[in-house]
Amino acid sequence: MNPEDPINVESLFSIKGKVALVTGGSRGIGLMIARGYLEAGAKVYISSRQKDVCDAVAKKLSEIGECISVPGDLSTVEGCKSVADQLKAREEALHILVNNAGAAWGAPLEAYPEAGWDKVMDTNVKGVFYLTQALLPLLEKAATPADPARVINIGSIDGIKVPSIENYAYSPSKAAVHHMTHVLAAKLGKRFITVNAVAPGPFESKMTEWMLDNFKDHIVEQCPLNRIGEPSDMAGVAIYLASRAGAYINGVVIPVDGGICVALLEARCSRLSTPRQIWSKGRSLQPCIGIEVRDQMAAFDRDYLAGYQIRTGDDVEDQCCDILGRANFVQKDVARRCFAIS
Repeated sequence: MNPEDPINVESLFSIKGKVALVTGGSRGIGLMIARGYLEAGAKVYISSRQKDVCDAVAKKLSEIGECISVPGDLSTVEGCKSVADQLKAREEALHILVNNAGAAWGAPLEAYPEAGWDKVMDTNVKGVFYLTQALLPLLEKAATPADPARVINIGSIDGIKVPSIENYAYSPSKAAVHHMTHVLAAKLGKRFITVNAVAPGPFESKMTEWMLDNFKDHIVEQCPLNRIGEPSDMAGVAIYLASRAGAYINGVVIPVDGGICVALLEARCSRLSTPRQIWSKGRSLQPCIGIEVRDQMAAFDRDYLAGYQIRTGDDVEDQCCDILGRANFVQKDVARRCFAIS
């Protein structure tokens, strides 16, 4: 395409005529996405464990557009195959798969039950993988180089940050969804299937009901936009990723949280505003990144080094300064003057 060619903005964000499956689509974030897709002209299938609820919600949504119930328990491989088979009996191709079905389980650390751990991991991780696997033939039939098929996984900002409530399986499960998104994106891109994730912050749903009832004011205070998410926020990012506008987006995790994650990081970084304060944090850099440093060069929390690795044989000083700069502690050139590498 020539840069001077018309972009055709009217169709750029269109998903009209596409076929979508939204799991967990009978309530919460899944319902927000399903409704948004229907209003945008897509044909939408919704899935839920409870058949009567799924059927009733699909009937109600059919007042907006064509919505069909395909109930099933996506925490099991058999349930994933059942939902996929229902879809294959009705459709020749699937343009959009939204893996939204999820579970949570709260309990104190010492009392956290195996049943709770397994329920969360089976629904949030295993179900995402095996439903995607089962629907690959339909996704491939819808995929083209110009307009790939889309898999959109719903993660959580709790898979990015450490949550404040005792929900020990949930955060690891969502972190797994985020990384699975990266892995599948690299694998399926060559088959013209993009895989991305959305990491929602606080939205009104059954899962967040207790949290918002008890801590909404505190949550809103943490958010730079001073509010929780609205249905249009979630529908908007889901439509973007499913439209031609999102055709070249692959392997990303998009936080939709009003800036909560950024604000939390900034709040921690702001306590370390000078090189002297950074160095005073202690001498933990050596075990974190495996290089020799002088005793006077202290480090920041290991959290900030997550995802960074020092490459043996490269310019170690430059890499360390770059790490500090990307963590927003100090300017890279300031960090460089403070380093004394052995």
